[in-house]
Amino acid sequence: MMAAFRELEASFEVGERLALPDLRAAPGVAAVRTDPPVELVATYLDTVAGDLVRAGITLRRRTGGSDAGWHLKVPATSPDGRDLAHTGPRDRTEHRVPEGSASDDATPPAELLDLVRARLHGHPVRPVAVVTTRRTVHHLLDPDGREVLEVADDEVRGVPTGDAARSWREWEVELRDGDAAQLDAAVRLLADAGGTAPRAVGKLVRTLGEVPTVRTSAADATAGEVARAYLATQVEALLTLDPAVRAGDDEAVHDARIATRRLRAVLSVCAPVFEEAGDGTAGEERTPDGSAPEGRAVDGAAPDGDALDGLALDRSAEAVGLLLRELGRLLGAVRDPAVEASAYRARAAAEQPGFDPRPALRLLVADRAAARRRALRAVRTFLTSSDGDALFAALTALADTPPTGRRAAEPARDLLRRRTRSRARDLAAAWASAATVSPGPDRDAALHEVRKRARHARYAAEVAALVHGRPARRSARSFQRVQDTLGEQHDTVVRRQTLERLAGRAGREAFVLGRWHAAEQLDAARAEAAGATAVRRALAARRTSWMA
Repeated sequence: MMAAFRELEASFEVGERLALPDLRAAPGVAAVRTDPPVELVATYLDTVAGDLVRAGITLRRRTGGSDAGWHLKVPATSPDGRDLAHTGPRDRTEHRVPEGSASDDATPPAELLDLVRARLHGHPVRPVAVVTTRRTVHHLLDPDGREVLEVADDEVRGVPTGDAARSWREWEVELRDGDAAQLDAAVRLLADAGGTAPRAVGKLVRTLGEVPTVRTSAADATAGEVARAYLATQVEALLTLDPAVRAGDDEAVHDARIATRRLRAVLSVCAPVFEEAGDGTAGEERTPDGSAPEGRAVDGAAPDGDALDGLALDRSAEAVGLLLRELGRLLGAVRDPAVEASAYRARAAAEQPGFDPRPALRLLVADRAAARRRALRAVRTFLTSSDGDALFAALTALADTPPTGRRAAEPARDLLRRRTRSRARDLAAAWASAATVSPGPDRDAALHEVRKRARHARYAAEVAALVHGRPARRSARSFQRVQDTLGEQHDTVVRRQTLERLAGRAGREAFVLGRWHAAEQLDAARAEAAGATAVRRALAARRTSWMA
């Protein structure tokens, strides 16, 4: 049976004869209990291309010690735009399948491989190294006998497949039931004793010597390299979130949805960078008014009725945009019912005395929970489908490969300024159009279109901020305020539709549902007014002058 643990640790490579310091000097440590040495043998597996190690992920089968079995360690956090050394962040989640619980201890358990499916692209894993460790563990105990930290003194011999062995000694300190301050203090204690800084790489990378990397910062200021670096950061975020999305974690679903939107944005904003001239609609320029050429798709959107069939082997920016749009739609179908249910709970908590909101709340929450379960099944189906495999493989290829589009070599500042200006003009045109529509469903649809245009402008400005800095970041925040306020207006539309649908089969709940429907109408009016203010501010000359 698989279990998951949070692992926070630091390692130091030290001299063969160096003595450990007095570990009782660590804050809050009253005693140290030392175990007899044990021998651990770990066989690490990866693809031929090193897809796991490049992402800071390790998959191993270990014998010896108290946790023999299969271990999968994945980064606990998403990247923040820094270059990834792909030696593995030292803050990780470890998934374990104990020895003997798998049907074949020589084959990685399917539940572990499922967690990294998006990284493997259908490629098999095979042994890449064997690491043998003679470990002496020191348990650091507080006055109550609780283990706060664990310090391991390891003598290591790593043998890469088909290469010479490497041997070294290291100290490893891991947080147990202590706190982060105690870990930091222990790190300083060991660093002072060894005269070295904590080592960033794990045993596998130390064994392999050199591993493939993903660069999430730009090597130069060309449009191609800036776009690739931004895309690589979002790809890493999406892939890092994938296991938690499959597990149904709501925040991971939300963050993955944002990553898909940012990926679609960079593929659209930088379309001439990713697409060769004449290689499809994604590379088309817009007309002077900011619209797409007649008959063309905008921002990666497919014409009505287009299907995803036949895209499994298509790695063009346009095809990837279609798959991202489908994944984003599925993620939204998981996230939105949870947000909707939360809003109903808030309504119920604020209900006036004399009205019992509980029957109505139960009806609404049950309906939204069922919708979320259906949507989560659809997400999992997509992620385990050929389309899901094709999407992740294509994104990885785009993140790894310098774009060769017709404008990839031009300065990023010029291209991103122009493309963001185009999105801002789209927003202005959508707002002007919405202002002419009478209140009702058509106006709601027009305001939703304004919201989408604000989102496109926001993410375009975020990409541009990599080279334009503060002015572009201010624009991105302004466009986000438009997106947020009109998002609140759209949320009221969705909630009113749910209330109307359920009122048709409600009994005593109907009265409360009607009250809440009226309240949603008032909230919609307030959100629309706030949206009008946000649009004016976002499009003001002082916010957009850098785009000129």
